[in-house]
Amino acid sequence: MACDAPQIETVDARNPARLRLALVCPGATGAGARQVVQLRATLSAEVAVLAVDAPANQPLGEQALVLERRDISTVPDASSDLSQLAALSPRRPMRAGEIVRTRMLAATLLVKRGDAVTILVRSGPVEVHNTGEALEAGREGQVLRVRNATTGRVIRARVLAEGMVEPVQVDTPSAP
Repeated sequence: MACDAPQIETVDARNPARLRLALVCPGATGAGARQVVQLRATLSAEVAVLAVDAPANQPLGEQALVLERRDISTVPDASSDLSQLAALSPRRPMRAGEIVRTRMLAATLLVKRGDAVTILVRSGPVEVHNTGEALEAGREGQVLRVRNATTGRVIRARVLAEGMVEPVQVDTPSAP
């Protein structure tokens, strides 16, 4: 049956590599009034690609990234924000030419287990620095256990920067 002005309805558009559409002939009835077709679409965009091999747990840096037009039909977490990606580290070693996927990246590890760290305590305009040993690894903003080198006491501290932590205030319940 011929149709002068078929209408298109979306049946399934979850995966661009397998789009399912229905061609509907308005006013027609019977077997030829609606026909389902499957299309294979290719999506491409300018995305971040590694220019050089990148080791795990080392910040990428902007010099390691370039924008290239690539097929992203099966890469939902590709990004083109080079400045944001440059500060992150690969979870595993990556090869030059790979599309940088956000799920493969994490914040850079700033403190490693066993590292000497500076414990920074602030109270108003006063800052006190002490040394300690990290008992766990951590990224910026993470809380980890640190042994104070002077007292031997283990405290919980938040990672501020590479080798720098600050104690986390522990809320103590008030007495009734």
